[in-house]
Amino acid sequence: MTTYPNGYGTNRITLDEMKAKHAGKMHPEFARRFFAYMEAKVGLLGVGGGWRATGTQPDAAGFAPEGKSFHQSQTFKPSYFVGYCAVDLVTGNGTARHKSPAWADTDDAANFGLHTFIHGEPWHIQPLEIRGWQSWKNAGSPDPVAPTPIDPIEDDMPTYLAHAPKSLQGTDGGYVLVISQGAVRYACSHDVTFSLPEYTFTDDTQGHAQYATMLRCARITA
Repeated sequence: MTTYPNGYGTNRITLDEMKAKHAGKMHPEFARRFFAYMEAKVGLLGVGGGWRATGTQPDAAGFAPEGKSFHQSQTFKPSYFVGYCAVDLVTGNGTARHKSPAWADTDDAANFGLHTFIHGEPWHIQPLEIRGWQSWKNAGSPDPVAPTPIDPIEDDMPTYLAHAPKSLQGTDGGYVLVISQGAVRYACSHDVTFSLPEYTFTDDTQGHAQYATMLRCARITA
């Protein structure tokens, strides 16, 4: 029977036990994707941390403010489901305590409508179409929706940014701009605000370089 890392010790549990422990407060579409992904990973990955109660969000560098974490219950629309949609992953480590996964361990997450995208945090996974809390809130707090995989975010131009960690040597995160006309590629890392003659591309996380599946694009007006 396949077992999966559980928590931050050495315990392992079955997929059914993982679902019983974590699915109750998960957004159902996130749960559908997440547990399908766990099953496909055949015991490589498990849940270190999942839901956090109100008032328990760590007040420390690297953590979202209280109430603005997808580990905490949020109200999604139009379903008005109240629950969470982020998990901190762990991977097995022999007989030692479970450890953080490597970026390569989740490079197939997008096939299940999920992504690990936060710079320096290869363990944090959430729905592919959701990034930062504020951009999600500004968009109306939308539910993640089926089917998956999710198409890249596109605005009013035939351009999107694709997650390509292996394409940037010597960095632990970066972006590749893919222009559909001719598939011309431009790469950058860490400086995630840049421009071409017709368009500008800006990270929506206040300029902080994120390990992202996609960035929103906006046309420069004349």
